[in-house]
Amino acid sequence: LGDGDGAGVIIGLYNNDEELGSPITFVFFSLAVIAFCICLLNLFIAVHSEAYDKAQETAHISFLQERAAICLNCLLMPSWPPAGCCKVKHPRRVCCCIYVLSFIVWGVLISNRQLHPWVASFTLLGGSLLADSVLLQLPWSKEDSQKYYFWICHRDDFDEKFSACPEDSDLPGRLSSV
Repeated sequence: LGDGDGAGVIIGLYNNDEELGSPITFVFFSLAVIAFCICLLNLFIAVHSEAYDKAQETAHISFLQERAAICLNCLLMPSWPPAGCCKVKHPRRVCCCIYVLSFIVWGVLISNRQLHPWVASFTLLGGSLLADSVLLQLPWSKEDSQKYYFWICHRDDFDEKFSACPEDSDLPGRLSSV
């Protein structure tokens, strides 16, 4: 029933010169271990069930909040190139080319013993920043911004009285529906 000599010591209590201890000691020890494991398992299940119920209450609201946060981050994301510049058609390819070129230049500069290593490091940093700025292109152009709108959608059968706890209830969440 376990590792080491712990179970042997307990079973050996009051052994009356018997090697395995008395049968009563073994029965009580087995019952105690089983009862403890069952109680501990029930507590574990109860705690996780309670946490799951609480998370289930706010799942839809949390989903909508996360979706809104993603939309907000996307809409407020800085963009490149600035107005009036040409837009890169394949930003990932251009980004890979910039990274490869900056690594080659970095390798050449770092192998030159006459230059300080920070020159090569700043060259690699500049290439990384340039490649990241190419990836910051918005999927839409700013000139066509009049064509795009931010829509908030909901189901056709949406009813606000089911979206929150009733006003007259003093119990929050799932307890108000019991």
